[in-house]
Amino acid sequence: MDELMDLPLDDNQLEHSPAVTTAEYGSRSEETDKNNNGRVFAASYACLCNPLHKPHYPPSWQPKNCPFTSQHSDPDSAQTEAPNPNDPMTSPLGGDLNGGLQVVRPDKQTFEQITAFMQQLSLPPSRSRAETQTETETERKEENKRRRTMEFADQSLLSELFRGRWVALPYVYNALKTMRWDGVHADIWRDGEVRCVHYILTPKPWEGEVGGGKTKEGLGGDDVTTGWWWEADGERRRSERERGFAIDGY
Repeated sequence: MDELMDLPLDDNQLEHSPAVTTAEYGSRSEETDKNNNGRVFAASYACLCNPLHKPHYPPSWQPKNCPFTSQHSDPDSAQTEAPNPNDPMTSPLGGDLNGGLQVVRPDKQTFEQITAFMQQLSLPPSRSRAETQTETETERKEENKRRRTMEFADQSLLSELFRGRWVALPYVYNALKTMRWDGVHADIWRDGEVRCVHYILTPKPWEGEVGGGKTKEGLGGDDVTTGWWWEADGERRRSERERGFAIDGY
């Protein structure tokens, strides 16, 4: 994981104002990419397979639209390379990120862009009385829909605001436990290559008993990754006892 600290990221030079629209951010993103400003931070793609068929997930989240599906034919490269963001077959939906792991360069200007965008999403747009009177019902619905589409909180916001301006990492740095399941991305998953497991959904390993088990939804497949957590936690506890740490139950 230490190699991520040497990942080159760009200075963020994107100018903004609180009133800027999503479309304007998008057009400016294209301009800044030409000036090597397409590496504001790094993250892995979101898996769009929705193997548990969560009803609140977007209906477009299906294996055929998932960036990692495009790597099934070349699992070797998937260990060191992210899906190609410039290939429309990689991610027909534009490539949302997963917020589980991010490599960032703390920057006040980036922070201000994020807070301005949050305010824009949460507050009704400023309009004159004449504009309000002529606004159609369809326009009002579209505006409200846009403000409600942040289904996945921070990762939805970052995906929208910085679309095309972040570096995609291989799955191994943010390996969602469900990707190991048969029928998801077992074709590319390799236990020996994974650097960091993301224990998405519930139950978490620490909520159960030693040895883990099946998920609350009744699907197996994460017994192995759950066992990894218990093994690592056991090693930590043994090390703390040997060094005389107080037993606090954690």
